[in-house]
Amino acid sequence: MKHIYLLSTFFLAAFTMNAQTTHMVEVGGNPNGGATPYFDPQFITIELGDIVEWNNIEGFHGISTTSGPESFGAPNGTAPWMSTFTFEMEGVYEYECPVGNHALTQFGTITVVNSMNISSEAGVDVNWNMYPNPANTYTTVQIEGDGQTGQLSIYNLTGALVGTQPIQSGTTKIDINHLSNGIYIIELNLDGVLERRKFTVK
Repeated sequence: MKHIYLLSTFFLAAFTMNAQTTHMVEVGGNPNGGATPYFDPQFITIELGDIVEWNNIEGFHGISTTSGPESFGAPNGTAPWMSTFTFEMEGVYEYECPVGNHALTQFGTITVVNSMNISSEAGVDVNWNMYPNPANTYTTVQIEGDGQTGQLSIYNLTGALVGTQPIQSGTTKIDINHLSNGIYIIELNLDGVLERRKFTVK
């Protein structure tokens, strides 16, 4: 049975300080052998303080930061090798393999989010809640106020979009039956005002 728990700001803070997840990225591809260089997964979203671990399983590759709040990397080398980096600054990081023309296909982004930051990007708070708690195959989002419309999106921690639904003021039932156990980010976009919260499906 799956349950969803909406964490309060207090518990989000405690979780962020104490929990640390390691995200695996496979590095591979050997142009000399006819294999296209790659990072897999190529685009990921992680929590502030999480670790990314790159595992080179094939070929001669490296890692070089092209943009972002801080730099990370790994020297060029032949597989096998592993490299790790702990992300302690929010933002979007772009990186690539600097070997030859590998960057044509071997590039990626890492988006680092801090789900403690629940306030809206437009500086206007949206009063909303999610229930029941716990939930089974669905949950309900309740938005206070009148006349607001937008979209609700659910992302897993790799940054993949796993669900969307139109949303408006009042109550909207959200089907979560398709979600596997784990941590998700729910993004509420109402009239251009964005708010994000983290929840767990169990």
